[in-house]
Amino acid sequence: LMNQRYGLDSPAAKKILKDSWKQEYDRVFGQAKFDALIHFEGYNRFWAGVFTSVNDGRKTSIYMHNSMKEEYQLKFPYLKAMFGYGAQANKYISVSKSTMQHNQSNLAQPFNIPLEKFDYTDNLQQPEQTRILAAEPLLPEDEQYFQGTGKVFITIGRLSMEKDHAKLINSFAQIAADYPDSRLLIVGDGALRHALSQQIAELKLENQVHLLG
Repeated sequence: LMNQRYGLDSPAAKKILKDSWKQEYDRVFGQAKFDALIHFEGYNRFWAGVFTSVNDGRKTSIYMHNSMKEEYQLKFPYLKAMFGYGAQANKYISVSKSTMQHNQSNLAQPFNIPLEKFDYTDNLQQPEQTRILAAEPLLPEDEQYFQGTGKVFITIGRLSMEKDHAKLINSFAQIAADYPDSRLLIVGDGALRHALSQQIAELKLENQVHLLG
């Protein structure tokens, strides 16, 4: 049922599942001791199940990197199971206060997650380190993208639906038609890499749009 409906109704079935995750925790970590368990990736059911299976005082946190209601409804129905594990975790951590408030209002009541379990920690920003890195010379393999007189556009972000790289590529195609020496560099990877590669090929932009990973 967890793989079909991403949830269990019976308390007995839930206990069996949690005991199974506890066995898996012992298999993976053995006798290792941790004060806290942080599921930073936030989308993997396996680690959510393993981490929330322990009830011995260790603090368990699961990160929420986005507005998870939309992620659940539009892309990842299995997140329903993640929300169930979140109810067992000590904290559900969003990456900003506004994101936390959004997740709190959308998820607390439908998935029985206590309000006090929602918290946030802002994404780390390092502007000075960014300036230092920006001053470093280009790697030889990257110099090819900056040769010529055309403008170079750069975007950084995972290749997922909410980033909407498809719209960006379509927009760039209009620029490329007038300025054939321009380039678009897309830094990041994700589930939509193949679809975006096909889109680039269909628009005949292979020499101008580069998925750099």
